[in-house]
Amino acid sequence: LCDYYYHRYEVDARGIRYPGIISYQALPGGGTTDYAVEMFYSALQNNQYECYLEPNTMLDMMYMPDALHALVKLMQADSEKLLHRNAYNITAMSFAPQQLASEIKKHLPEFEVNYKISQTLGQTSWMIVVRVRSGVGVLVIHFQLWLKICCNSLEKS
Repeated sequence: LCDYYYHRYEVDARGIRYPGIISYQALPGGGTTDYAVEMFYSALQNNQYECYLEPNTMLDMMYMPDALHALVKLMQADSEKLLHRNAYNITAMSFAPQQLASEIKKHLPEFEVNYKISQTLGQTSWMIVVRVRSGVGVLVIHFQLWLKICCNSLEKS
């Protein structure tokens, strides 16, 4: 879409596609990656956390100041040097609940995580893994996002 506006109307539009954004300054708001911030709060308040994800579910995340830094850098980039204007995919880190819990336990040894897997969010089956034809990589499509896009497309038909 950004390329379209650039070529059609000469509008310098640029886009970023972020992973889950986390911050210690904002309380969790119900996003999938908010479990990470919730785990810290629960560790300090209750010494335990009930996690709706499987222990080994890896999710991409980015710290809020890093997200803002990436946005500013893209907006400051020389327009003539950009190859395209559509969304740039950025990421910073990926970790699983059990990895985070293990790190917290180093500081709070009594901390415990109980895994109560959500039927809608927590199972690894909510991702579809598709092998790329060349065999070079694996494309992971989040099923919920895919389903939402498909449903929206069907409603408009």
